[in-house]
Amino acid sequence: DAAPSAAQSKPQDKPQDKPVAVAGWDRNHAFLRSADGNFETYIGGYAQFDFRGYQEGDHPPNTFLIRRARVAIEGKVARYFDYKVEGDFADLAGTLLRDFYVNIHRIDELQLRFGHFRVPISQEEIRTDSFQDFVERSMVNNLVPSRSPGFMASGVVGKGVFEYQVGAFNGKGLLGLNNN
Repeated sequence: DAAPSAAQSKPQDKPQDKPVAVAGWDRNHAFLRSADGNFETYIGGYAQFDFRGYQEGDHPPNTFLIRRARVAIEGKVARYFDYKVEGDFADLAGTLLRDFYVNIHRIDELQLRFGHFRVPISQEEIRTDSFQDFVERSMVNNLVPSRSPGFMASGVVGKGVFEYQVGAFNGKGLLGLNNN
């Protein structure tokens, strides 16, 4: 009988365990996602500051404001369900909640969204606050609703050749009750 070789007597290495979740930084956001990619959460936020100063004469006092202080959590669940929850911590007089919705996104040609989110009416309203040219939107934007509870079907056909959005909203603004 031959003596066992060194390779045979060495205990077998355990197979590498795959990570359950991965955390890191991607597209300017912190993220947490499952290893298989079915679950994903992005954490982000931003703040906008505003100073109002006056030269001379009868005027309000100079003030420094935190105009917006938003924190958002968004991602996907089970690959086809997108979600977003966003709060504005600078709006102490109004409502904290800005967005809270679920989007069913199985195919690009038909997506269904329901919850509380931006009503896609004006170009200025569709653009997020962090990408606005000025701290405030124009006065014309007050003619259209901002965010509202509702339901929307949307889609992109032909890789952007045709895009549509159809929805029903209560039209009362931020978490406004529908009393009619």
